[in-house]
This record gives sequence, structure tokens and C-alpha cells, in this order.
Amino acid sequence: MVREEELKNRVANKLFILFIKYILHILGFLYLVYTILGFLGIDAIVIGYFAHVTVLPWMILYAISIRFKFCYVHRIPLYYIALNDIITVSDYYINLSSDTFTPLVL
Repeated sequence: MVREEELKNRVANKLFILFIKYILHILGFLYLVYTILGFLGIDAIVIGYFAHVTVLPWMILYAISIRFKFCYVHRIPLYYIALNDIITVSDYYINLSSDTFTPLVL
């Protein structure tokens, strides 16, 4: 009886680790697609529902990746999401210029 419970817990833990490892990559890919579509002027609301991560869930995902000792490759999508959000917020408040001939004015 105890052996069966231990086996179920191991299987559940393995499935959780696999899910967390690959959900980070899926999330990063959807975030990239959503960003590219937004840059092209296409509003992909459905992808936005699945892809957007705010600060607190991002911190939870990052803490989980540290707790389970994922390598840096599994954290790259999280770094991309954080960098993308920093640039987006900076562009919203500072109005970054994408034109190379116009200087950045603060």
C-alpha cells in the first residue's frame, strides 16, 4: 500500500517537472508570436490570453526553475519574457524611437 503511494508520488513529480520544463518553452514561443503579430499590427487576442505573463507568475516560474535546478536553457524563455516586458514598459513610458535617424529624447 505504501509502495503504491510512493510510486504514484514519483510519477506525479516526474510529470510535474516535465510539464514545467516544457511549458516555459511553449510560453516563450507564444510570447514571441504575440509580440511579432503585435509589431505587424495584428491583434491576436486568443494568443494573448495564453501567452501573457505578469510579474508575479513570472517570479513563481523562475523560482520553480531554480528549485528544480533547471539548466540555463530552460530559463532562456523566462529571460526573453522579462526583457520583452522591460522594453515594452520602457517604450510605453519613455517612447523609445525605432527610427535610426531620430535621437532618443527623454
